[in-house]
Amino acid sequence: MHAEVTAKTATIEERETKLAEMKGELEGLQNEVADAEAQEEYDALLKSIEEEERECNEVEANLAQRQRDLKAREQVLTEALEQLRSQRRSTSRLSDGPSGSDDGECLQEEDETERD
Repeated sequence: MHAEVTAKTATIEERETKLAEMKGELEGLQNEVADAEAQEEYDALLKSIEEEERECNEVEANLAQRQRDLKAREQVLTEALEQLRSQRRSTSRLSDGPSGSDDGECLQEEDETERD
């Protein structure tokens, strides 16, 4: 009976040792899974950030292009306005003749054009 108890005790101890090893392996696997999940989350966040950065760069480039376009339009409009003013001054001088009676009216027209 003593031998039987000793054998069963040895078997139990072997099983406990195996269970402890398996528990250690399981914990290791759980840690690997947790690390892999964390890495996946990190990779997903990184990908999302990179996509947002690309979108921001695209928006920034579009805004810069619009700004250049607006500056070019402003330049064209400024030149056209200057040309109109110059033409009006020339027309005003020609139509005024020696009397100069239309000065106030031409100046008023120029002011209205500037407001537009």
